[in-house]
Amino acid sequence: MEKLKAIIVEDEPKGRDTLRNMLARFCPDVALIGEAATVAQGAELIEQQLPDLVFLDIELPEQNGFALLEYFPKPNFSIVFTTAYDQYAVQAFRISAVDYLLKPINFTYLRQAVKRVQSMQAHRQASLQALATNVQAKDFKKIALPAANGYHFIDLDRIIACEADRNYTLFHLEEGKKIIVAKPLKHFEDLLCDLHFFRINRSFIINLHCLQSYVRTQKGEVLLKNGMQLSLSEQKKAAFLERVNLLS
Repeated sequence: MEKLKAIIVEDEPKGRDTLRNMLARFCPDVALIGEAATVAQGAELIEQQLPDLVFLDIELPEQNGFALLEYFPKPNFSIVFTTAYDQYAVQAFRISAVDYLLKPINFTYLRQAVKRVQSMQAHRQASLQALATNVQAKDFKKIALPAANGYHFIDLDRIIACEADRNYTLFHLEEGKKIIVAKPLKHFEDLLCDLHFFRINRSFIINLHCLQSYVRTQKGEVLLKNGMQLSLSEQKKAAFLERVNLLS
């Protein structure tokens, strides 16, 4: 397999040294062809060297790493972001199916990220465009749902509910469309429930923007805009009512 040509965009010399040494030791499939300390320098280096892969720090002087996406609206390279822990950034990466490494970088995770880059070359542009949409909107708009041969990139507002189906999740979309994903409902609870989604029982996460009415039965029932009527678990009732009041 031909080596991936890579560059590092990182303002800390120690950070560049560490990543350079780790790539040389643990990633023989990667050939490092350049380094930069700012987004502007990184953009110039990309135009000159045409890398396959960019290791991009988020916390950079003048512009943060996300600004590189503005230079390349349709990137023909992959990006692995490197960052100290930032919950917003991590959620943006996960929901867009973009690779990231938390500092201090672990060599096992580094090797895994390189392997994913090698296997996802055909989908890198769509993933980065989804990330750009989510970051530029300052609110998450799209989610990458893994499929057998890649990803579906779905507008969050199209999702009405997510239903557990053993180790799979069934997405109920607008216009009666459905997508089944080979990940459990818990995975999407972690991704979505800090946004405008809520897990109402063991089997369902609903989009609160699609809530049509709430019926005060003994358990409580929710009616969604596609006609789905679902029971609210007793344990979730108080938290659900609080969320609905916050959104109203």
